[in-house]
Amino acid sequence: MRQSLPEKRFAFFYLPYVDTVSHHYGPSSPETAETVREVSKIAKKAMEIGKSNGFTVVLTSDHGQIDVEKNVDISRDQEILDNIEVPPFGDSRNLMIISRHDVSETFKKYETYIFGKETLSKYAGGNRVPDYAVVPKGRTTLNYWIDDSMDYKGNHGGISKDEMEIPLCVT
Repeated sequence: MRQSLPEKRFAFFYLPYVDTVSHHYGPSSPETAETVREVSKIAKKAMEIGKSNGFTVVLTSDHGQIDVEKNVDISRDQEILDNIEVPPFGDSRNLMIISRHDVSETFKKYETYIFGKETLSKYAGGNRVPDYAVVPKGRTTLNYWIDDSMDYKGNHGGISKDEMEIPLCVT
């Protein structure tokens, strides 16, 4: 970092450790707390170096996380499979759906928020959006892809306060 600053007007440093540990142990775990302490030391040093080189330093996160209580496998839910055109895409806390059918009833059993194309277009600022976004309520994930994320104890991508509110520090 120190070597790159003299020749840069803008420098970006990404520290993935808290996110990674939170996925595997949960954001409320002692392991995540220890990782936050260690990353805070790195961030403090980076801020000191940045300031001493005349930079305004902005420290933030790209998202928060929730402790996951239930990972649900929806890959074999025949009702879902019968009502979608292509496999869901996006994330287990924010599934994107392409369908000629109204999937509101299909996903109702999973306690979700359903956002249609009109709402998505409004927030995205254009029409290049899926037909639906399915966002689980509470601390649940809906997994269409069976991979390591099925074992996550922490996750993000939904619309809860814990996932959307992030720290911001400017010096």
